[in-house]
This record gives sequence, structure tokens and C-alpha cells, in this order.
Amino acid sequence: MIEKLKNSDLEIAKKMRLIFQASYKVEAKLLNATNFPPLKRPLEN
Repeated sequence: MIEKLKNSDLEIAKKMRLIFQASYKVEAKLLNATNFPPLKRPLEN
């Protein structure tokens, strides 16, 4: 079942960020990028 996440909840936002950061690391590696801005985004964004 698809469920809408409440990303304004800090704990949920932290978990989402962990998933995004992991995927960005893979993307940066595939692109051979040494400077990949999404990996530097703070949680507030």
C-alpha cells in the first residue's frame, strides 16, 4: 500500500534523508563525480 509520508515530522525527515543520501552516493559514483551538490544539502532543505 502506498502511504503519504509526513516529511514535516523530524524523525521521518531524517529517515528520508538517509535514503536519499545513499541513493545520491550511488549516483555520484556512477557519474564519477567528485563534487556532487545533493550530498551536501542540509536537512533543512
